Amino acid sequence: MTDEEFAREMIAGVNPHIIRRLQEFPPKSKLDSHLYGDNTSTITKEHLEPNMGGITVVQAIQSNRLFILDHHDTIFPYLRRINATDTKAYATRTILFLQDNGTLKPLAIELSKPHPQGDNFVPVGNVYLPANQGVEASIWLLAKAYVKLIQRNNDETLRNRYGPVKMPYTLLYPSSEEGLTCRGIPNSISI
Repeated sequence: MTDEEFAREMIAGVNPHIIRRLQEFPPKSKLDSHLYGDNTSTITKEHLEPNMGGITVVQAIQSNRLFILDHHDTIFPYLRRINATDTKAYATRTILFLQDNGTLKPLAIELSKPHPQGDNFVPVGNVYLPANQGVEASIWLLAKAYVKLIQRNNDETLRNRYGPVKMPYTLLYPSSEEGLTCRGIPNSISI
């Protein structure tokens, strides 16, 4: 998935209102620092400015060209419990830049998790930048996948209305005898 498509899907999604204009830099958390430590973003100007076409972060904020998709504060309080299971998750922040052609371009993704020594310590955060080649490109794709995963988990239309349920695998078996379905696909090979 290209970076432009990644940003386009954010806007075209069910919750585009969670993308907001960046008004302060670096982004700060609204979580209680006594409970969760200092959750100020680890994204720096040096991460962003090389991909901003000669514009500084200050100029971009003043001209309303920097945006953030911030899932950090909504998920961070739950991360220690989630990561204690087999499932692992990160709190995400994505910085987006409004280009001259009117499209958004992701500049950086920050993935954060609680400090292993406790919630009073500064969380462990890694910043990932766009890349097109090598291992960095694969890592960038994984960072985008985490953002999309968190975004989809926050989508009310995709949630199970009756709570978490383990679905038995038997539901995947065809429910009719072998033959053709209404779409012309043999039931014997459809899932």
